[in-house]
Amino acid sequence: MTPPSDPRASDGLEDLGGGIWRWALPHPEWRPRSEVVACYAVRAGADTVLIDPLLGDGIAEQLDAIVSGSVTVAVTIPYHVRSAAEASERWNARIVGHPDLARRLPGLTVHERAPGVELFAIPSHKERPVEVGDALAFGDRFVGVGGGLRIWAQRPFTPRHYERLRRYLAPLFDHPFERVLVGHGAPVLHDGKAALAEALESEPWTGGD
Repeated sequence: MTPPSDPRASDGLEDLGGGIWRWALPHPEWRPRSEVVACYAVRAGADTVLIDPLLGDGIAEQLDAIVSGSVTVAVTIPYHVRSAAEASERWNARIVGHPDLARRLPGLTVHERAPGVELFAIPSHKERPVEVGDALAFGDRFVGVGGGLRIWAQRPFTPRHYERLRRYLAPLFDHPFERVLVGHGAPVLHDGKAALAEALESEPWTGGD
């Protein structure tokens, strides 16, 4: 299913302020190539967290200028492995994510935690929302649409699914995140908690609007 169009796609790093940078590239396995995926670099104190990084088109060289301290590669979903191995080698980075990620990265160690990074387990899901500072990042569960967030329903989404997702995500609302970063569409940079709550009460995204 086609994700929402991405008005923020660019040829390089975009400084979102507050120690967050975003870039968006066409995924090499996607057709059409006009569809892009978004990746983020987030400052965690003196260290750096790369979220679902996809490298190419000179992005690694641009990241060299902002990466500092210890580097963590956080993968939100095992199939978002993308350039995790390349990033780990380039910056001697620790990789964190769901344990199944290890099968996609033979010879590399996958951790479930790192200093300054918190991954949240959603029961029965392999997606691990990532919290760094005041930012909360999702892989595919939510997308940026119309200046806010929507659940991305890649299959039929029933009231029972809503109920379970609300229950699973309820603990996140006890955390002081302000921004919500997404892999598809534009991120929410203000009042992210309210945007996430609204998404859980809204119609899901099905690619039709």
